[in-house]
Amino acid sequence: MGRVRIVWGSGTGPTVLASYDAALAAANVQDYNLVCVSSVLPVDTTVSFAGTAPDLGPVGEKLTVVEARETASKSGFANANGPLARSDEGMTDRRSVQAGLGWARAANGRGIVYEATGTDSGSVRKGIDAGLRAGSALRELTATYTDRVVLSTDGDSERIETGSEGDPPSSDGPRHASIEADRSAPPTPRSEGDVSRGTDTDRPEKEYLTAVVLAVYGESDPIF
Repeated sequence: MGRVRIVWGSGTGPTVLASYDAALAAANVQDYNLVCVSSVLPVDTTVSFAGTAPDLGPVGEKLTVVEARETASKSGFANANGPLARSDEGMTDRRSVQAGLGWARAANGRGIVYEATGTDSGSVRKGIDAGLRAGSALRELTATYTDRVVLSTDGDSERIETGSEGDPPSSDGPRHASIEADRSAPPTPRSEGDVSRGTDTDRPEKEYLTAVVLAVYGESDPIF
């Protein structure tokens, strides 16, 4: 039976990629080469909330994921350094970012995962729900259970929203108990709701903010 862990994190940095790297570190997957795949769950898959990933293998190996990722330039921290660099093109200037994943599953565990991002958690939820409906119809999938995780962050605090319908397979275990247990694990202690992190005095003049939510398939594999 395959296992998919749902993890999430957010981070800030002086560049787009630096903030993304920090978000991956918050989810504890920064030391893997991530391989993003399309969003299909095989039969007999177990999906569990992890929050922060456990040790999934040696540093540098491949890790298969479905990823929701949103980055913005934080308003009020931009400076007068001239035109935006190429990596900044298309960056939204705002105080918070949102990213989420949702999944729909049949009774045998077969299913799909859809990602969405947006300017507010409501639009992310709607995007996830619309995607799951369309993806299920396309595959003639009769979903008996759906669930989602939406991460909202302003760089100082995080809020996790979840929402489920139907009865999850018994093999998935307790839903909220696993969230609370794993979100308090290192390297970034987090609990349900808002959690403060960092100080304004440590921030650079220009700063980017990234949120990620990932569905991690199994454990890592050798890259060579």
